[in-house]
Amino acid sequence: TLFSVACMFVAYLAYVAAFGVNVPFWDEWELLPRFQRFYSGSMPFAELIGSKHNEHLIGTAFSVMLFQHLITGFNVRALLFSDAVLQVLSVVLVFVIARRERLLEGKSLYVYAAAITAALLSLAQYKNALWGFQTAWYLITFFFLLSIYLLSGAADRTAPRGAIVRQTFLAAIPAVLASFTSFHGVLIWVAGAAYLLARREIRLRRAFTDAAFVCWLVMACATLAVFGSVYASKGLGGPGGHSVRALLEAPLVPIGIFVGTYGSIVGSAGRTLVLAVALTLFALIGVLAWWCLRRAADRRLYAAPLAMIVFSLLFSALVAAGRAPSGIGAARDSHYTAYTTL
Repeated sequence: TLFSVACMFVAYLAYVAAFGVNVPFWDEWELLPRFQRFYSGSMPFAELIGSKHNEHLIGTAFSVMLFQHLITGFNVRALLFSDAVLQVLSVVLVFVIARRERLLEGKSLYVYAAAITAALLSLAQYKNALWGFQTAWYLITFFFLLSIYLLSGAADRTAPRGAIVRQTFLAAIPAVLASFTSFHGVLIWVAGAAYLLARREIRLRRAFTDAAFVCWLVMACATLAVFGSVYASKGLGGPGGHSVRALLEAPLVPIGIFVGTYGSIVGSAGRTLVLAVALTLFALIGVLAWWCLRRAADRRLYAAPLAMIVFSLLFSALVAAGRAPSGIGAARDSHYTAYTTL
């Protein structure tokens, strides 16, 4: 198992080495004027952190990319390798979370590690692997899983309230960074809330008496308030601005995009196979939900998978709504498989 995991790591890095090129692509050209201003010292750090791109507040990602470009002399290919390292770290985090949560034990845990490696390092998302601008998405995957890992430290209901509060605030730090990495980073707050509700066995009517949940909610509200004010100050433009009209004129298009983002993990396959894969995944999610709610002896074990599924579904719904004006073809864009693999 460990050998197969190592082979997948090497294969992913080899793919980047073979096909990655040192040329900015598409949205990546947006970095050039910012890099020039930052390099010359005419861009204040506060302006960099508040950077907006299309519908996204992307300051965290721009900061990481610009600092790396300063170190490497604007070498886009170096960015691709650092993205690969980030994704490998995300794979490790999923394994560590599963082990810490005792989701699986013994040989089953290592089989799970191989499966999750195959999913997160899948070349179905080849566009992300070869596009330096997607550093933002790799960062969000890492921040999301890091938040869940840190939240698991606040899962013990017998721990002192102060320790639970400290651990929850610590887990909120990656979520704050993700919120200013790309728009879908804010979904981590919802997925984290779902994790806490399941892991700490919180009933909804008593949620506001739970220290961890309340702290997470306070941090979420504070972050979203800052996010909203910065976003409004930068203007509300972006390709997603016509989404409402598109949803009203062709409501089946976003449904097709939503389903297609899951089916597209098999790559450029025929529509029948894409649909079959998507429906199979939805069926598996349904079985897991039914098992967790009706049959599982210890539902807390399913908190981490629940958080990953919630984040994935919300992301695909956001893509479906935002890219509805582009038509059903958006479902086949490989970079949207970044989170459906979760």
